[in-house]
Amino acid sequence: MINYKKMYVFLSILLIMVQTTACAPEEKKGNVEKSTVNLDTKQDTASGGSIKSMLEDTPSHINKVLSENYIVDADVHIPVVEKADVLYAKYKKFDEQTLVSAFFDKKKPEKETDSEGYTSFKDGNSEVVICDSYIYYSTEDYQYIKYPTDDFGSKNDSDIGEKDFDEVYKKDNLKFMTREKAMQTACDFLKKLSIDNMDHAVENTEIYAIDFETMQKVQEEKKQKDIDLQRQAGISPISDPTEGYKTKNKFTQEDEFYVIFFTIKQNGIPVTQRSYDLNETRSISGSTVEVLLSKKGVIKLDCYSIYEVKKIAESPATLLSAEQAIQKAYEIYDSVISTDKVTIKTIDFEYVPVAYNNNYNEVKLTPAWSMVLTCKGESEKAGKSETYEINKILYINAVTGEEIK
Repeated sequence: MINYKKMYVFLSILLIMVQTTACAPEEKKGNVEKSTVNLDTKQDTASGGSIKSMLEDTPSHINKVLSENYIVDADVHIPVVEKADVLYAKYKKFDEQTLVSAFFDKKKPEKETDSEGYTSFKDGNSEVVICDSYIYYSTEDYQYIKYPTDDFGSKNDSDIGEKDFDEVYKKDNLKFMTREKAMQTACDFLKKLSIDNMDHAVENTEIYAIDFETMQKVQEEKKQKDIDLQRQAGISPISDPTEGYKTKNKFTQEDEFYVIFFTIKQNGIPVTQRSYDLNETRSISGSTVEVLLSKKGVIKLDCYSIYEVKKIAESPATLLSAEQAIQKAYEIYDSVISTDKVTIKTIDFEYVPVAYNNNYNEVKLTPAWSMVLTCKGESEKAGKSETYEINKILYINAVTGEEIK
């Protein structure tokens, strides 16, 4: 069933984005004076060092003022590797019988296949959907905890308006299992699916303990907030905010679970978890692995765009440094007219999938500097000035220096 509340919120945010010029302003024209940036562009592997030494020398935090409206205040996340090959890759092919055995454990679920290539297996309590690019599994237990957790996501999730889990769910451990044991249990399950290149180091893995008290609080607050919004908008009769969801009147410890977001690695380098638009109809997706683990086991699993490396496309001897990537990002910003105040908040060295032919199942995993930029500005709406803040993801190809888009 359609969730009208989420659709209304999404359309409202989309309208604001269209009205702003935050991240898609017009190109500069005429004699516009360019700002100068005092960055050391000699810090690269061509100056005599290796890729490994360049990465080792990159600071974990960069703080710079490039212009009045453009600053860097970013945590930098870098794997230290010897090389960073460009890799030919394609979607990993999963064996159906292996998946059925892992998810249904000797049961015989019903199989359905549609004309678009989606295959599903159902047993009345759970369902798994399989296609070329993803695996999605959920159980009936997940349906009841979906409402108080549906608006939260990973720190790497670029969906508009979505909160991070740790903004609200702040516990470290749950009674039925420690977070370390939960991570290992989830890893063991993923290995049954032939997903064995996760980075499951504690410091690199997002894991959140979803306790029953906070779920109860979030559910009640979310319902009341939606009702209040309907009243303010003059909607009558008031619709049920939980329409389309299954809910519980009272949560208990039996409902608690961990949500875990794993990073997929290739050759020791993380594959981005984010996606980007290639054109109006096509996007390129990073690798995402989300597992919800309760006392009963895995209650939801979402694996999207898991790539399998076919061969090396290129072995670059040199790469752009983080400083050079920052310079490139600034040049992109400086080529357009904008009064937005831009801050680079995070910088990651990772693989980004890049399409290279008309078969979008095949990509080149390309080493890149991924940057999250926060854009703040003002827009006119109904004759009034309103402030906005949106995030943009910018990828700088670490081999060529070009923007990946």
